[in-house]
Amino acid sequence: PISRAQVFIDTLHPVHEGRLVRWGHDPSQPAVVEYGRTALPEGVSDPHLADSEAAARWRASPFFHLLQTGESLLRRRLTTASDPEYSFLREHRAVGMTDYVAIIDRFAPEGVIGEMDCVYSSWMTARAEGFADAHIAALTRVVPNLALAFKAAALARMTGTLMETYLGRDAGRRVLGGRIMRGVADRIDAVIWFSDLRGFTRITDSAPDEIIPLLNAYADVVVSAIHAQGGDVLKLIGDGILAIFAAADRARACAAALAAATAARSEVGKLKERRAHGGLPVTDMYLGLHVGEVFYGNFGSTERLDFTVVGPAVNEASRIAAMCRSVEQPVLVSEAFANVEGMRRRLVSVGRYALRGIIGHPDMELVGLWVSSDAKAGRDAAELCGLDEPTGVLASNDTDALLAMDADAVCYTATGDLRPVEALQDMSAILASGKNVVSSSLVPLVHPAGALPDFTAPLEEACAKGKSSFFTSGIDPGFANDVLPLLLTGVSERIDTVRVQEVLNYATYDQPEVLFETMGFGKPMDHTPILLMPSVLSLAWGGTVRLLADGLGLALDEIAETYEKRAADETFTTKPGTVEKGTMAGLRFEVQGVVDGKPRVIVEHITRMHNDVAPDWPAPPGKGGYRVIIEGSPNMTCELMLEGDDGDENSGGLIVTAMRLVNAIPAVDAAKPGLMSALDLPPISG
Repeated sequence: PISRAQVFIDTLHPVHEGRLVRWGHDPSQPAVVEYGRTALPEGVSDPHLADSEAAARWRASPFFHLLQTGESLLRRRLTTASDPEYSFLREHRAVGMTDYVAIIDRFAPEGVIGEMDCVYSSWMTARAEGFADAHIAALTRVVPNLALAFKAAALARMTGTLMETYLGRDAGRRVLGGRIMRGVADRIDAVIWFSDLRGFTRITDSAPDEIIPLLNAYADVVVSAIHAQGGDVLKLIGDGILAIFAAADRARACAAALAAATAARSEVGKLKERRAHGGLPVTDMYLGLHVGEVFYGNFGSTERLDFTVVGPAVNEASRIAAMCRSVEQPVLVSEAFANVEGMRRRLVSVGRYALRGIIGHPDMELVGLWVSSDAKAGRDAAELCGLDEPTGVLASNDTDALLAMDADAVCYTATGDLRPVEALQDMSAILASGKNVVSSSLVPLVHPAGALPDFTAPLEEACAKGKSSFFTSGIDPGFANDVLPLLLTGVSERIDTVRVQEVLNYATYDQPEVLFETMGFGKPMDHTPILLMPSVLSLAWGGTVRLLADGLGLALDEIAETYEKRAADETFTTKPGTVEKGTMAGLRFEVQGVVDGKPRVIVEHITRMHNDVAPDWPAPPGKGGYRVIIEGSPNMTCELMLEGDDGDENSGGLIVTAMRLVNAIPAVDAAKPGLMSALDLPPISG
């Protein structure tokens, strides 16, 4: 005559204390429940780890009474007289239950595992006269067998949980599947994720009591982002995380890893805001991504094995993550990762415009073209930049042959934002071979004096070896916010502030990954994209602000950032994608050089995805372009409007970026060896 029953057991789980199964209860309640901790292990005092409400209910339960008295069975007829003793029984009596039995089946000492020392069960009936004595006898005879079966099921689940928790989801399943022989490993293709936390050593020294909560909080958001995209976390190494995305399809695995990186950066930003608001230590995540072949399996001694990945690809991912500090970038990827199908189109390159400019320049001769893609190798340079007449110069990916060519200068426009290590190595090799380099790849080098020594030292050494010169520029960072404003200040009597604005509609900028993931267009208004993470704006435009300050003779106290977002009033579709109503459609930010508490040099971007967005923000010059505003004596405003051959303002910007480099080649060739900025070169004309 059983009307309701529940059986539960404590287990080994890093979050939950146990698992409860119930039958015959309110159907709106789940049949299986993972319950929180009612007590803390010996030596643990953090109150956040225990569920205080669950603990109070537990101490008021019949099972707690049985544990305290050492008894194994408690029975209560459900009447008004039983209500004061155990208040929860009133609820069961209200739905017709008449009799209640609680039973504990204890394990022998050798069968106890941690807190798993017994099985708890309760049984109720709605029979008017309650349980008969024969019913109670049957329960005491049958329940021990049920308890053994319940324990066996709990042990199997617990083993899987512990394996996946401590080894990783995939590694845990492999071990349980029998992949336990020492030295047996699979050779697999995978994206390797290696991340760690910025300034962790400083935090451990200054706030040692906050180490564990900080690690837990950051691991929660990073691991969740990895798992959401199908990745597997293999190791937590102090503040570091090693994970893989199995790459049966490399393009899909790399896309998943990039999506996880974007999500992790966003969630880390939100976490920082919450922790900072609570006065808790905060940090950032550095991440290196690489793709390659690894050995995945059991490694170690006969007494202690580890199920993980090893191989050169793992070491490379670790080195890339370490480089994040040197180049001040939150996420870096390897050349191999960037070359995977579909990855490069998420990055912006001005190479085709620079190539076209060199071919058409009356004083320059193209002698070689270096490409990284096998698909481009062997094709005529004219074909690759959209010109009709062949040049006779075929693209090559033979690095040694190209370095051996007798050339005066190399225009290097390979994407460097996500692969600065490889870009740095490429340009150092070119410089060391005696060739000058002009480049748009690593924007912090627009102001070499302000870049990190770890970043500039290899280039300086290569310049000294090859007696060569190096110059980085473009339009922004570059001409529009260094040469142009400094030229205008040359007619000023007094300069109070210099502001350079980029005001553009990016609807024709066909780079969806940059727009929607990096910048955050089309995302919810509370989403924090990579660009708006703390310090990222300063990493990108701080060099330009410092260069302007040096040109003006200003000693800056600090670099500051501000930004503002605007939502779309209606859903609209652009070339790179759709922006839904209520998501971000406008972004305005400033990177400020501050002196005595006042912004004196400001680089400002006003970016819309539709012309109707944020009508109160400054309007663009013409279709879009740049505006220099100098406050002082006199006040000045100068507008620069651009259009490409197709009439588009964004392609116009790419052409200016390319030709700023191409036209600078003669001046760079004539310069002394070393790293140049716009302050070191004479005026450059076309």
